[in-house]
Formats: sequence, structure tokens, C-alpha cells
Amino acid sequence: MADDVTLNAMSGGDVVSTDQAGDGSHVQVVKLAYSADGSRTPIDAGTDGLKVKVGNTVFVSLNDPIPSGTNTIGGVTQAGTWNVGITGTPTVTVGNASIPVTDNGGSLTVDGTVAAKRGSTLASSAVTVTTTATQLCAAATDRYSVGIYNNGSVVIYVGPSAVTTASGFPVAAGGALFLDSATEAAVFAIAASSTADVRVMTEAL
Repeated sequence: MADDVTLNAMSGGDVVSTDQAGDGSHVQVVKLAYSADGSRTPIDAGTDGLKVKVGNTVFVSLNDPIPSGTNTIGGVTQAGTWNVGITGTPTVTVGNASIPVTDNGGSLTVDGTVAAKRGSTLASSAVTVTTTATQLCAAATDRYSVGIYNNGSVVIYVGPSAVTTASGFPVAAGGALFLDSATEAAVFAIAASSTADVRVMTEAL
């Protein structure tokens, strides 16, 4: 089979590149090009291959590998059950404890137990609480607990910076209040009258 066809063969016209098929017909060989109207830029003959323009900003070569790092290709919609492979020994972090996780025949098993948060530093102070909201301790992300003892002779009311005698948690004279690890916020108190001697102890890392 002979490829290519000569146009106007009697006068030796241009030759059109073709591939002759088994039935004798010719399939024309066409090169792709791109550019604006009125011009043409042939597809690169190098290793880049055919380029595809995405979003008017990114060119992706079909022959190039996906670059390293974090890459998103299209969108992914979860449906049904996803199987996620685990390599190494992943851990679950709870508070200040890291617990190893193992593959237990298709389910994840947390190995070990979670210990309660424990501090290693105690701090104590004496605060004179007046009839205006008075700060007992500042906000602290590493604090585990707060102990408040009313060493005065009048009732105090404990709460946030806007605490009042109508909204605060009452602590009678000689009474105590203990706040657990959720108390990372600043703590205030207000006295029912006069002033109150309040002792504060905090536990932190």
C-alpha cells in the first residue's frame, strides 16, 4: 500500500500526507495546532506532548508526572464505604496523652488507656474580692484545675468578668469551689457586701 496522495497528479501538484487503509482508501494525516484566530501554533514536538489548558491559568502536560507535594485533581464525593490503608503506627492524641492505634481485622483498636490530665505545678494566692467583679485567676491554656476557698465572712459569687451577685455561683463564708480542667478561662468573683478574703490555688503543667 502506498501512502500519500498527489493533488492534480497530471501537473505535479502538492502532496497530501495520508495513510492508506487496507481497503485502498486514504486517511489524511492531520497535525493539531492552537492559537488565536488568524494564526496557528503547532503542538510541541518535544516530550511535553499535548497540552491541556485548565481554568485559563494552568497548563498540564499529559506526559508529565504529578508534581510532589499536596495536589488536588477534581473533586471527590464520598459514597458507600471507604477503605483507608494504615502504614506505621498512628496515634490518637487526647489531652496530653498519645495512644497508639492498630488495625484489628478491619476495625481500629485504641491500645492502652487515657489518663486524666495531671498538672505538675501549683500556685496559690490571696485575693481581696470587693463588690466589683474581681479577677481570681487569669486565662491559661495549660491550667488543669482551680480551687477557690472563701476565707472571708460574706458570701462571694464566682463567674466570668461580668459576674454579679444575681448571676454568679455562690460560695458561702468558709466554703470552697473546685473547677476542673475545663476552666481555661479567666475566673472572677464579687462579694455580697464589703470585702472578702479569697484564697485561690491553680494546678498547671
